[in-house]
Amino acid sequence: VSSAQLFYTSLAEALEGAFVGTLESDSGNVVTLINDSYNNISQRVLILPDNVQNIAFNITPVNCPTLDNDGNCDGLQIGERADFDITLTLLQCTNDMTTQKDPISIRVLGFGTFEIQITEICDCECEATGMPNSPECTNGNGTLVCGQCECNEGRFGEFCQCDNTGQTTAGNTTCPNGPNGLQCSGSGRGVCVCGTCECQQLSGGREFFGQACECDNFQCDRDPDTGLVCGGPGQGTCTCDGQCECLRSQSGLLYTGSACDCSPDNNTCMDNSGFESNVICSNQGECMCGECMCDQGYGGTYCEICTNASICQVPSCNENLFCARCAANVTTDGCDECPPAIVMDDLETDIEINGITALPCDFRDDRCEYRYFVAIDEDGVTQPILVEGNESCDPSPVAPWIVAVSIIGGLLLIGALILIGIKLLLMLFDYIEVKRFMREVQDPSFRKNENPLFQSPNKEYKNPVYGK
Repeated sequence: VSSAQLFYTSLAEALEGAFVGTLESDSGNVVTLINDSYNNISQRVLILPDNVQNIAFNITPVNCPTLDNDGNCDGLQIGERADFDITLTLLQCTNDMTTQKDPISIRVLGFGTFEIQITEICDCECEATGMPNSPECTNGNGTLVCGQCECNEGRFGEFCQCDNTGQTTAGNTTCPNGPNGLQCSGSGRGVCVCGTCECQQLSGGREFFGQACECDNFQCDRDPDTGLVCGGPGQGTCTCDGQCECLRSQSGLLYTGSACDCSPDNNTCMDNSGFESNVICSNQGECMCGECMCDQGYGGTYCEICTNASICQVPSCNENLFCARCAANVTTDGCDECPPAIVMDDLETDIEINGITALPCDFRDDRCEYRYFVAIDEDGVTQPILVEGNESCDPSPVAPWIVAVSIIGGLLLIGALILIGIKLLLMLFDYIEVKRFMREVQDPSFRKNENPLFQSPNKEYKNPVYGK
């Protein structure tokens, strides 16, 4: 670095909005330097008030993407908005201030200037009518003047509610000043209550802290899952330099990560339901932030699954099928070469052979289905085959001619039953007719050889007046 560059760098620090860059010998980077200088000015908002005697300015960004090391608003893009809280404090009244009516200019570096008009009020008419020992001042511990309490000796606070016994100074000045020289770091950050700064807490978990509320947690990282600053109160705290200081978990280990969001405990990396319940990531991975980061060739929540056959031994159903058929007595040729097998009845689904989780397999022979289980240890040694003794078999099939004869016979039987039923109905009707005929034959009208339906054409009439 040349001495000239050091000189201009020191000069830029003294000038507001200055930018230093190195121009190449052929000036090929002049456009880049101008672009960097423009971005540096356009993305940063600097509010610079005029230097007015006896007036203190406190400028606090309240809505800004990021803050630089000096607390200035930075990182603004086109279309974004930044809000600031500007507080003016009158330090001392003078004759010049009461007669001066000139506006105060406030420059926004790179954006322009705006003016504000202020009026200083140093004396009030109500000061002559104070109320000593007013009950408004906490049991008469002060004089009420213009709506404010002027505390008696030994008392301080907004309503003289505080006792300065043991304090080196009286009044609210016992509260510390921040780096900007203002008590509790000025308006919007904290208030002084009985010699102690009570810092403001904003929405979204943002807050000010420190003895003079000079610190904030705006720059500390947040847990990406919960959105809490430094992972929350139980995992980390935000320091005044904008970094997270991680705490210890119940196991005594520190949380890690820029937002203290990584748990140091390994219990979430252990499969408590398996055979090896106390093994971290199945000894095939590393536990990071409470999750297993598996070695190459392994997968699963606890790295319990081998995904690469070249680095791990995986049991195969097909390779053990022949010996399983031998153990089930399905075949006998060549079975002398098979190792001893285990035959058991009523096996469950989850089976272990010598403490090793077995792979369920099955095969079908003619009408029967057989189940068997195979396993292999870490050294690649095949474990004895476990075969289920009570196989599941389908019922014997029925010959086709039996089915055909059964269908035809059934149809003939149904037809014969229908014909018999019809015959019985006809016989019933005939019986009823014969009975009715016999009753009519036995009627007396038929015995006189007269037709019961015949009516004689002869009519007899009597004269009602004959013989009178």
